[in-house]
Amino acid sequence: MGSMMLLYEAVRRKLPDKYKNVFYQYMRDDQIGDVGIYLYQGENDLYTIDGETQYNTVKVHVQVNADKSTQGLQEALDYLTEFVDRIENEQCDISNISFISADHIGPKAIPIGRNEFDIQVVKSDIQLKYVFD
Repeated sequence: MGSMMLLYEAVRRKLPDKYKNVFYQYMRDDQIGDVGIYLYQGENDLYTIDGETQYNTVKVHVQVNADKSTQGLQEALDYLTEFVDRIENEQCDISNISFISADHIGPKAIPIGRNEFDIQVVKSDIQLKYVFD
């Protein structure tokens, strides 16, 4: 498995089991219950004086298409809050990758409005520092 796919899988394993359709760098905008994991540039990677990588950094953006009800919105917020708590407090359970730190950026989970299909969208952003073992 490629190194970035290891990273996606490590993040996916921190998601609760509520939603089954989890996509990497993509999600279907017209499907309630879809989850998208997106990786973006984070802070600069940190290197030692001799040029070895001390850790890599990436911004992890997780987005959920919530059910249109108030209860559906709350369930998506709770889902992402649980995800943030897990990724910030649990060790990575994938071999060949280790989390150095994970810190949410802004609120743990926040609604960002409705998309073009009138589906409520909720998101979380994490600054993740990691190393490949």
